[in-house]
Amino acid sequence: MWAKPSTLTVRTFNSPRHATRYWEAGPVDGPLMIFVHGWPEIGLMWRAQLEAFGSEGWRCVAPDMRGYGGSSAPSASEAYALKEIVDDMVELHDHLGARPAIWVGHDLGSPVVAALAAHHATRSRGTVLVSVPYSPESFALPSLLPLVDRHLYPADQYPDGQWDYYRFYLTHFDQTVADFNADIPATLAAIYRPGNPASVGQVYRSALV
Repeated sequence: MWAKPSTLTVRTFNSPRHATRYWEAGPVDGPLMIFVHGWPEIGLMWRAQLEAFGSEGWRCVAPDMRGYGGSSAPSASEAYALKEIVDDMVELHDHLGARPAIWVGHDLGSPVVAALAAHHATRSRGTVLVSVPYSPESFALPSLLPLVDRHLYPADQYPDGQWDYYRFYLTHFDQTVADFNADIPATLAAIYRPGNPASVGQVYRSALV
């Protein structure tokens, strides 16, 4: 059986401050839908959605965010502030014609599209957040810790709850990057391994970093 040929097109948009590679499907005059990936992904993760909605007449676009895939990867950590990433999306949106779009975010793409909708409301006709809810005070430890289930994660044993890995990442950034880069296939295999229904209601491994 022959595989259905892909309808995706890959393009790169360059501005004076950034280069964004993006994947596209659907008619260029269709209503705009922009899909923003999370960590550690690239825009191509949305290929099934791009092709499905594109076949229904939407113009679907999925960029690689800065630092991912074929987009610019600046070396300075401050270059990855949320404002910089939102500004990348604003530039891309202008390049695509700036018609109000449906913005779909997954994982760390969700805070990006939420911030875009909050600060550039006329660019959005709708927002979809997948796996990470709206956090007006930002997706950061001060916002997350009050939500920790202290029956499961007593504060004296798990001060950061299931977010211990997040604390480690913030306080041991260089070590974390070095560990991830030492064996990238193993890192990805650990991140993407299947969940286990038996873990529901149990202390999660991310609390034990």
